[in-house]
Amino acid sequence: MENTLIRAFVGNSKNVIEVLKACKEMGVVTVGLTGECNGRMADLCDYCIKALSTVTPRIYEAHILIGHI
Repeated sequence: MENTLIRAFVGNSKNVIEVLKACKEMGVVTVGLTGECNGRMADLCDYCIKALSTVTPRIYEAHILIGHI
């Protein structure tokens, strides 16, 4: 099964939501990286990793760290 990583800072972005819905229909496992205010994205992801901050630079830093792990 293919895996998809969705990285978005606006968890209510129409494009992100549509991609996640399409992934669900295709049976793709999704992992989302978000900030503390993740919007609708978290509900649509199979796994959602939240950077517990509302400060964009801190969220970027957390996502970079996660990408290196």
